[in-house]
Amino acid sequence: MTSPSTGIQQLLAAEKKAADKVGEARKRKARRLKQAKDEATEEIEKYRGEREKQFKDFETKHVGSREGVAQKIDADTRLKIEEMNRALGSNKEPCVCAWAFVFALGCRYKAGILQSFEINRNMALNPKQSGEFIVKNAKYVKVQDVGVRNLAHQVIEGILTGSLDIKNFTQHEFHPKPTEKHAMNWIFLIDTLNFCFWTKGDQPNKWKVDGQTGYFALCAAINRAMRNSIDITNPQFYATIKKEQLEEILKSDDGETKVPLLDARIECLHQVGKKLLEKYDGNFENVVKAAEGSAEKLLQLIVDEFPCFRDEAEFKGQHVTIYKRAQILIGDVYACYQAEGLGSFHDLNNTITMFADYRVPQVLVHFGALIYSDELMSELKNDKILKNGEEKEVEIRGASIYIVEVAKEIILRELTANHPEVSLKHVNSILIDHFLWDYRRANAELLAYIPFHKTFSVYY
Repeated sequence: MTSPSTGIQQLLAAEKKAADKVGEARKRKARRLKQAKDEATEEIEKYRGEREKQFKDFETKHVGSREGVAQKIDADTRLKIEEMNRALGSNKEPCVCAWAFVFALGCRYKAGILQSFEINRNMALNPKQSGEFIVKNAKYVKVQDVGVRNLAHQVIEGILTGSLDIKNFTQHEFHPKPTEKHAMNWIFLIDTLNFCFWTKGDQPNKWKVDGQTGYFALCAAINRAMRNSIDITNPQFYATIKKEQLEEILKSDDGETKVPLLDARIECLHQVGKKLLEKYDGNFENVVKAAEGSAEKLLQLIVDEFPCFRDEAEFKGQHVTIYKRAQILIGDVYACYQAEGLGSFHDLNNTITMFADYRVPQVLVHFGALIYSDELMSELKNDKILKNGEEKEVEIRGASIYIVEVAKEIILRELTANHPEVSLKHVNSILIDHFLWDYRRANAELLAYIPFHKTFSVYY
């Protein structure tokens, strides 16, 4: 018979053995986590190095070195002075005016301005370059490599299981089919009005249509108008639409809650409607055709022809572009037509980024890819309204673009290496944005602990 002390010793030995196994398992897990972190850091640094080189090449090609720009301005200024000195003896009055011009030029140069709007736009970084520049110079946000990798793996899982697919757009009940005659103009109308649906904290009710909120409430309202035989997708109608007409079309379920920025929406409709009628025979399809299958050309056409899509900012002395609505417009055309016909763009993957709004950053914070400074987090929790174009707002949106671009590169590499059977044709920033946006809507309660930034703007 085994003595009690022997049994106790065996129990203690078993507990020690179990504890050793648990300890070893924890060590293995820590080693794996460190390895994953090191791999993620290595991939991010590699990507960052590649993009840094591309950015410098772009700057040299399109802007020149900072020293070169300064030298050119100095040379041009000296040339102007010499010309005016020669004119001094013959005509003093024009010369005084010219000297005033040079003085003003010098003041603007020293202040770091020297920026007419057109010069700035010509020297602007595209959205992808802007995201990288913003993150590189950010003060209030940080990108966390492990979180980016975590996001990438979640997207890969969605691709492998089939839950994440470009076909999801046309399968949604609110969206048109590519065979429907009104599809293209419906998309253009929706993305003209697709901005600022959030409700201030002191407002008890959200704007809802057919029980839907936000973007889908807009879709429901437009579809309701069409069922009621209102020719809402026709620019001949909305180019001169009255406030009371749009107010009725966007009427909420409770009949009292108003959609935010109603007057701004009317201005946007008048602006784009008149331009479509003047230059494109009242059909957005003609704008798409004018781009000749180039997403880059279509993006430029949209922001040039329709200023209300011109989502730009000055950040750290650089003109940056976000172009949320312009890009989502191209993304919706691409998704509706499933990358065929009017939805086929040969340069889409290298041009279109994610669509930087006020909801997607919640998901990026949740996955640990985006980190807010204590100051920024405190302001967001206190419902401080950020101005469109201010540093903190630009940093949040720029970081969102950068994170998705890095995640995209990780996804493409891992699918190529580990899942060669998977087609990469539709693996792009649009697909990742669809994942992020759908994840936010499906997990709204879970993500409520993360505040979203609030901005009154027609751009998103």
